[in-house]
Amino acid sequence: MIYLIAALLAGLAIWGAARGVQRQIAAEKAQEEAGDPARPWRGAKVYGTGFETGLPPAEQVVRSTWTPIYVPSETELSRGSGFPPESTFHARTLKSFCDWCQESCTGAWLGVVPEGGQPTFWFANDEDSIRFASTWFPYKCT
Repeated sequence: MIYLIAALLAGLAIWGAARGVQRQIAAEKAQEEAGDPARPWRGAKVYGTGFETGLPPAEQVVRSTWTPIYVPSETELSRGSGFPPESTFHARTLKSFCDWCQESCTGAWLGVVPEGGQPTFWFANDEDSIRFASTWFPYKCT
């Protein structure tokens, strides 16, 4: 009888530990989905200005309400034959993008450079995103 009670208590302890782990995983997943304002854009370098509080909004807010402009890779920016030679990516560095945004944007903007990924610029003002894209990545002639 003692062994049965011990086995029952051990089973309850294992079940309780498993429930605790499940709750912990669910809490971490909910926090990631909600965005953690203390650690936005995990693993990325972030640049920007124009924030009301001095800090960028939570990642989820930016992703749901701001306009993204994805920076093309160097090969996507190269010109085809028949165009005059141009130094495409040298002239279009991240610093140049940030300087342009600093001088030209009327609203808040955010440049996000993920580890090993292409930069993305986010704009609170749609007009800023259109001017940015038109300035740095105009349509090619076809």
